Amino acid sequence: MPILYIMPSTLDPQDLTPSIEGNNLEDPDTPPPERNPSPALAAFFDAVRANIATNQAIITELYNAVTQIPHEERQGKAYIDELWSKYDTLQSPDHITPFERRHLDEGTKLKIRNVEHKIKLLTGVIEREERLRACGYYDDEAIRKRVNESEKANASESSSQQT
Repeated sequence: MPILYIMPSTLDPQDLTPSIEGNNLEDPDTPPPERNPSPALAAFFDAVRANIATNQAIITELYNAVTQIPHEERQGKAYIDELWSKYDTLQSPDHITPFERRHLDEGTKLKIRNVEHKIKLLTGVIEREERLRACGYYDDEAIRKRVNESEKANASESSSQQT
């Protein structure tokens, strides 16, 4: 707060005294009043947090589906369609306007950024799975062919090491 000086009537610069106006308005020992958001804003915050929790659960489910499903179950197009249908249940955080985002606490903003990052990563993983399936990586015949090639390579390496 700027210090105001009261000029005495004699106009002597030595008699300038600091003003104490404003210093007695607030007691520094009393905490500021608690800011309670409006019911609509509180409902918005709750909806955002619920959206984050839902998205994190779906992301975990998708990650487990991609990492734990055996190769035999990844052969058909139904596997990719199932991944995309689960992915489509993700709720986009794009509905949050910049004005609303400014009112969120830092922890919630960080969670939103993490969810957005995980969504981008999952998009890449599902697209990779789709390309692998399209290339025949999960087909039985292609798997047998790769196994035979690796066995032949191992056999030729072991025979060359013996000589």
